[in-house]
Amino acid sequence: MGGPGSWQHCNHATSISITVLGAFFVGLRFLSRHLGKVPPGAEDVFILVALVNLFVIFAINIEMVKHGLGLHQSIVSNADTVIINKLLLCMECFYCTSIVFVKTSILIMYHRIYIDRATRIGAYILDFVTISWAFSIILACVFQCTPVARTWDKSIPGHCINLKGSFIGNAVPNIATDIAILTLPVSRVWRIQASLSERLSIIGIFLLGTFVIFASIYRFVTLFGVDFEDMTYTLARTNAWCVVEVSSGILSACLPTLGPLVRTLFPGLLRSSPSTSEHVFRRQDNCAIPNPASTSWNHTKTNDHVRSNKIDLEPGTDEYTLNQNKVQEGISGHIISLHSPSQEV
Repeated sequence: MGGPGSWQHCNHATSISITVLGAFFVGLRFLSRHLGKVPPGAEDVFILVALVNLFVIFAINIEMVKHGLGLHQSIVSNADTVIINKLLLCMECFYCTSIVFVKTSILIMYHRIYIDRATRIGAYILDFVTISWAFSIILACVFQCTPVARTWDKSIPGHCINLKGSFIGNAVPNIATDIAILTLPVSRVWRIQASLSERLSIIGIFLLGTFVIFASIYRFVTLFGVDFEDMTYTLARTNAWCVVEVSSGILSACLPTLGPLVRTLFPGLLRSSPSTSEHVFRRQDNCAIPNPASTSWNHTKTNDHVRSNKIDLEPGTDEYTLNQNKVQEGISGHIISLHSPSQEV
């Protein structure tokens, strides 16, 4: 496979290792769900679909390497070049859908954990932007040339858009939404009633996923080095970083769910503090309110602060009776999940 000056070895090794890592963390995610007795939710379904897309991207990339990706164009046959171009079109589409599934999984998790209106609206907006971004890129990729067959066979008369410019332009909103999604919880977490160190630790858990931003930015940088006169060679690094970006996105989406697993393996590492672990992230009258079980003023149970105990939780509603909810330890012993059935804490 490829001699000196070839990107094939690097592409092959990187793709295999990062794909295995992504699959490993999805496995840890579901193991953690099992240990924490948390039933799988919609975000878990989306991350599984994203993993399937990652496997498809990995397989396409390996097949492209098999046909000469990573070698200089001058030594790749015309037949292999046509196959590489066809596979590239498929990979672009699966790359976009993978990004959508990963980001939607994270935003669904936000929607479940954070019940305040502002965060939910932010999650909806970001998901709409992400889906619109992917849809526009897929259309641009499929119809980049007229006729469409010229996309993979440049000997066919016709014309194409500036694909390199399109790649670079479309990478910018992708990076912007990465940053927006990872920083969306920061202001919400900052307002909870907890010590500075506890708030910083929660924020730090979310920001552990910033590697996906690095992967997106680095892939963006590699696009400037793509030369379509020597496409099979110069595109190899960018292709590998497509796989890295999707896998690191999956990893980022899985990290906040591993609290139960970490506490099982290292019981003393993540200690849950009542001031943090018993806060429900919600907004009422434009302010966050904590779980009544953890507050001194709960003993008075005034109507100004606590809703009546007689109110039941209606399926599909947005309102929760705070003292009937299970205040479940979520993200590394701090973030609260309202996903599980009620039980005493």
